[in-house]
Amino acid sequence: MSRRKKRKTTEINSIVIDNYDRYSKIKTAKKRMTREVISFGQSPTNTQEQNGDAEICFDEPGEICRLNVTLNVERTKTFRFRLFCDTLMESPCYRFDSDGGCHENPSSPDCPLPKRSVPTPHFHRYDEKGQNIAYRTEALDSTEPAILCDVNKAFVLFCEEENIELKGEPELFCKQSLFGTKTFVDPLEGVTFS
Repeated sequence: MSRRKKRKTTEINSIVIDNYDRYSKIKTAKKRMTREVISFGQSPTNTQEQNGDAEICFDEPGEICRLNVTLNVERTKTFRFRLFCDTLMESPCYRFDSDGGCHENPSSPDCPLPKRSVPTPHFHRYDEKGQNIAYRTEALDSTEPAILCDVNKAFVLFCEEENIELKGEPELFCKQSLFGTKTFVDPLEGVTFS
């Protein structure tokens, strides 16, 4: 009996297909954060993560957007930025992943086979067919080492890509220690040297 690995099927987002012009405007419209500080709290679903949200304003009547930042407290080079438009759909419209496996874009005439596999870090968006695709930009390629060492630089890059105006440097503020609930013990405590 042969076992074949099931091929992951690409999910199609019908909301994006039916509202593609509106979806595209969310990316291209000038946006701004309502406050420059994003405060973090423990993720309710993952003890290794902390999440923070900021409301996003822009000149599209009736749209409610928010920006979510997720930081991994144990792997400091693992973080995610997601732009939601809650009045359009529950899933994020646009996102950035710093870490994880390669994303395999669906095949198409616009995406030749060698470009289908997109390593992290990368951005995500939906195309006009409602397919979630990963992509990299020249700005990402040229700053990759720096942004993986500094989440604030990566955040600025994401804001530039998604047309979010920042006034000065953003401040990512953690309410809890980035080391979570770990306690550190000095292995030499109580040891006397002669």
